[in-house]
Amino acid sequence: MSIRARLATTLLRAIQKILNKNVDVGDIQERYNATKGRVLEIYIDDLDIRANFKIENGKVELIHCDNPNATVQMPLDTMLFLIKGSIDIKQQDGTVRMDSYTPFDAWRRGELVIQTDNPNECWLSDLTLFGREIYEQAFPIIKSKIGGLL
Repeated sequence: MSIRARLATTLLRAIQKILNKNVDVGDIQERYNATKGRVLEIYIDDLDIRANFKIENGKVELIHCDNPNATVQMPLDTMLFLIKGSIDIKQQDGTVRMDSYTPFDAWRRGELVIQTDNPNECWLSDLTLFGREIYEQAFPIIKSKIGGLL
């Protein structure tokens, strides 16, 4: 396993642990009635690494699943930029400008794709839930725990 693959696997496990320890996942689950048992897969496409997550009893569980309900697909660099919360943008004059980076930014730039098992279902609402609830609550904590390493 390459260093990048080990990094991705370690980050996915760390995110699960940080969510369970530092974020009130049960509150989010209750407010959004997220009790349908859906499975969300994170697919790091440039490394072919998949992790399936399910919220059960107010905790994020890492499970094995062959048929997830939705897949959030991105390269490792996108995941790292999301944890960092910013991205370096090279300017025409050669200088680099740091810009904020959220799931919405990644999605708009085509660097994060959401696929669903039900083509009639709108996953933009799940991107909104992820972006406004999970990302805004959890990623500042994740960044404080491991962001300095990036």
